[in-house]
Amino acid sequence: MLILQESCTDQTASFVIYAPIDIVAMNAVLIGSDRDYVALLPSGFAILSDGGGMGDSGSGGSLLTVSFQILTTTNIQKDNAEYTTVGFKTVVVVSSTTVIM
Repeated sequence: MLILQESCTDQTASFVIYAPIDIVAMNAVLIGSDRDYVALLPSGFAILSDGGGMGDSGSGGSLLTVSFQILTTTNIQKDNAEYTTVGFKTVVVVSSTTVIM
C-alpha cells in the first residue's frame, strides 16, 4: 500500500489531501494498463483561520475540517440504497479514531 499525498498552503488555508493506492494496481498503470481500474479515494483536512486574529490583539483560532471517502457496499432494493452494518461501523470507527475530542 502506498500513500499519495499533496499539501498546499496559501493566505486562506492549509490543506493536506491523501489517498491510499494499491502497489500492484499502481505498477500496472505505470506499464500501460487501464487506469480506470485503480481505486482512488482521497481524504484529507483543511485548516482555516477563524478570522479572530484580524484586529489589534493578534490572537485568533483555527477551524479544522476533516473529510473521508470510504468504499462501502450497499443493498439496493426498490430504488432505495441501504448501507450495510459493516460499512456504517467502518465510518464510525474511522471518524472516531481520527478526530479526538
